[in-house]
Amino acid sequence: MLTQLTIQNFGLIDNISIEFDKQLNILTGETGAGKSILIGALRIALGERISSSQIRDKNNPCFIEAVFQITTPELQHSAIFHDFLSENDNTLIIQRTYTEKNKNKIKINGFTVTVTQLKEIGNHLVDFHGPHDHQMLLSSDSHKSMLDRLVHFDKSLSKYQSTYAQYIDLRAQHEKLQSLATSRERELDFLSHQIKELEQVSFNETEYKKLIDEQKKINNAEKLSECIHNIHAVLDSDNVGEYIRQAFSPMKQLNHIDENTSSLMETLNQLQETHEQLITELHDYANGLSFDPQEANRINAKCDFYDDIKCKYGPTLKDAENFYQSAQEKYNTLIN
Repeated sequence: MLTQLTIQNFGLIDNISIEFDKQLNILTGETGAGKSILIGALRIALGERISSSQIRDKNNPCFIEAVFQITTPELQHSAIFHDFLSENDNTLIIQRTYTEKNKNKIKINGFTVTVTQLKEIGNHLVDFHGPHDHQMLLSSDSHKSMLDRLVHFDKSLSKYQSTYAQYIDLRAQHEKLQSLATSRERELDFLSHQIKELEQVSFNETEYKKLIDEQKKINNAEKLSECIHNIHAVLDSDNVGEYIRQAFSPMKQLNHIDENTSSLMETLNQLQETHEQLITELHDYANGLSFDPQEANRINAKCDFYDDIKCKYGPTLKDAENFYQSAQEKYNTLIN
């Protein structure tokens, strides 16, 4: 509802402010009294074009302000007014300023808007009726909002919107299934190939790391044997073990003279045990190093297959696992 219209420096009007009652308001007067100027000013406040010829004093700006009370629930909850109205205040103040230099400023409740935005908002606020001026009655875009204001169907509308949202979702699923159906056999064959390929590997990171370690060990068996040989040669050179054993006799004499050196005997014992243990473990490790060409080919082929899987579906093993699960779901959808 329009509650106030303020006009400054427009047409014949220098400065005027009119307040409107919530009941019937009628403006009367002789031809030329300015009734059409008031209507013209209101039209401009709602988005119509303004020209410099309509300015009374070219040295001063033209200012038009229209104040509305948005009382209908439909408009209060409309998205178009969402940025301008608050929960506690349904007042809408439109201010439009125009100068001779074509500087056009439009504000709604303090927010600057464009002429296009103003026109869209204005179409919801006032309906002008005249000999050739009944655009809302002839505009099909406005018919639904007119009907909505006459009918109270909030519950029915809410139920309809919920049902319609479900319908849209189901229709999208149906269209997706129809799209899949056109290439169903080809997709099934391709997915089946991918699934079978991915099922040949384990997605367990621990197992994969163990396989990589085995590959590294087999492919470097010769180098490992050389390292063990060199270590063994150093530990057993000049009969290191014999020298350690020979150290026990003077160590006993040392302990006999000075009991405080008993800890040195323990260290010597540990040295002998550690030396012998290291020699034994190196010997066992060397015996376990056997290069089997067939086993090497098998492990290398398996690692190459993992690399191929990661290249196709990765880059990580986790990515490949996610792809496998997605392919399974899509395959089950198509097969059913």
